[in-house]
Parts: sequence; structure tokens; C-alpha cells
Amino acid sequence: MKKIILFFLAFIMIVFTVSGCATSNNQTSDSSNSVHAPIDKYIYPEYQKFNSPAKENGLGNTSVYLDGTITDVFQLNSLTMVTLNDSDNEWSIGLGDDSVYSKYKTLLLNKPVRVFGIYRGLSAKTNLPTILAEKIIVENKTYNLNELANEESSNYATETITEESTTQISDALHELYNDDRITLSFYQMHEYKYDPDETRIEFFVENKTDKQLTIQSDIVSVNGISYKGNMSEKVLPNTKGVIEMNVYQKIPVENPESFGMTINYFDGTLGDTINEHGIVIPEVKIY
Repeated sequence: MKKIILFFLAFIMIVFTVSGCATSNNQTSDSSNSVHAPIDKYIYPEYQKFNSPAKENGLGNTSVYLDGTITDVFQLNSLTMVTLNDSDNEWSIGLGDDSVYSKYKTLLLNKPVRVFGIYRGLSAKTNLPTILAEKIIVENKTYNLNELANEESSNYATETITEESTTQISDALHELYNDDRITLSFYQMHEYKYDPDETRIEFFVENKTDKQLTIQSDIVSVNGISYKGNMSEKVLPNTKGVIEMNVYQKIPVENPESFGMTINYFDGTLGDTINEHGIVIPEVKIY
């Protein structure tokens, strides 16, 4: 499945940044500290609060950091995962696709680390609270996740949209909304690969303006049933691409007969709201 990740943050969908070489860092990963102060946007999670599905605790997409030791490196559904033990509890950490398994096993296994990432909820596979890692500090070096991966094979690498790929995607599109600024179409819906109890919905958007736009939504309807979700995606001026919405529950259909949603979009550079009250898109037939 092709996925174009535009520059964004929210769940979205996790962003793994591409960096150069590992850089030195004076910050240690001592998991024995009894008090963990926030580091920039990242907080240290309280296990009891985070050890439940995100749809129950409401903490999905929280930026967190963890100190502990990597006790296992394993492959799960073509993904590379590790288990982090923080002296008291265990956490599952998602690192990328299976192409980086050997490199991470050598780098991380049985070593103390500090992991920064996005909390995703309770994994149905490991039955542990799960973090999608953004960067890792090990042996006084900081690694951004994709610097160890083969960028071409990584699921998280940004793809360039060509005329050919746009044509291929357009065959699967169902237009939902169109005005003089944007065109928004339903693309596809699928089970979230880290948690089968969550759903990801992908849309194809065209920004027709000369300004960066942010497109947001928090509710969709599928076959007459409403589902809460979360999307806040940035789209560069005069570009086309795929954006993604997180729904923290399973939608039991892959090819819905009808689909609707609410959206709001605004100038992502200046913050001027274009549609103050948002746009309600009633359900339309898509299959």
C-alpha cells in the first residue's frame, strides 16, 4: 500500500524523521530516577493510566518518553518491535518495518535507553501499552529512527507523488468535497497495523491555494454509524497527497457503501480560519 506522508503532527500518524548521523548527547537514560520532569513536549507516563486502550483512557497521541532497558527485539506482522522494562513494568515500542530488525537488535538489546515517541494505546498483540518511537538515546548517542533504516524500504519514508502514482490513486478515489480551495476524496480504510481494534482512514486532498493549509476532522460516519476520530494534517501550497485519520475503534468494513464526515480547514501558515464553523459532508455513496 502506497502512502504519502505530508509534513504533519497530531497521529496522526507517527512521523519518523530522516536525519544524518547519530549525534552526541549528554542526556543519560537512568531509569532509577524517581522523578521525571517533562522534556520539551514529552511527559513521563504513569503506567497505570496508560495501561489500557487509548479509546478508554483518552490519552492517544500523547508525546511521552521512557527510561529503561531493552529486554527483547522481535518481529511482529512485518514490524520491528522491542520490549522496554522500566524496572517496574514493560512497554512495547514500535521502531519500523522488518528491514531494520538486525540493526536494532545489535544496537539496543540488553542496553539502557531513553525512548521518545507517541503513545498509541494497548496493543492487542502484546497486551502492553505501546509507543511508536521517534528517537532513541543509547550509549550517549541520539538516533532518529529512519537514520538506521533503508529509506527506500521503510514504511515511514516519504514518497514523492508522481503523475503516474496520482493516476493510480485516482482510480480508487470517491470525491467527498470540492470548492475553489480544496478537493477532498475518500481513498481507503484499513485496520491499524499496530492494533486491530483501531482503524485508519486515508483521504486524497488537493490544495489549490498558494498557502499551506491544515485540514482537521474529529468525526466520520460509515454506513450510517458515527465514529469519533482525530485528524490534523498539513498540506503544502498547490500540492496533492494522501492524509490520514485515526479512529480509535474498529470499523467492521473495509469498503463502506456510504461515507460522511465533518472537516475544518484553515491557513496553516498564518492561522487565519477559512471556515470558522467547519463543513458538514453528508454521507454519499462511494461503493
